[in-house]
Amino acid sequence: MADTSPSARAACLGFWSWHQKNARDAADAFAQVDGIRFGAELSAMAAAIAAGLETETLADLSAWQTNTQALDTLPAPALRPGTLAALRVLRQAADDARVAQQASGAAQSLGGDQSRERPLDRTD
Repeated sequence: MADTSPSARAACLGFWSWHQKNARDAADAFAQVDGIRFGAELSAMAAAIAAGLETETLADLSAWQTNTQALDTLPAPALRPGTLAALRVLRQAADDARVAQQASGAAQSLGGDQSRERPLDRTD
């Protein structure tokens, strides 16, 4: 007999939403599956992908890096090790960008140059 529990239905909706390229709906659905096997991983990955797609500024990117710390504490083995590895690399790149921005801001404040926050370049 098929599992028709709310968690199973939410997982199905999450995978369908990903298939439809709707990351926000997938994140919302996977947020309800933490209690099932690999649920925490699916929830953390979906939330990270959805939030990452919504980043527009370096401040957003820095917040994304902080808000995705759950990716570093997931239990092994992983359901999607390649996806987790890619997201972890992106987290490290976001942290590197944050450090570079802070260093640039410190250097600019010494020189008196005040720069505005600029949107991230995107090639959609």
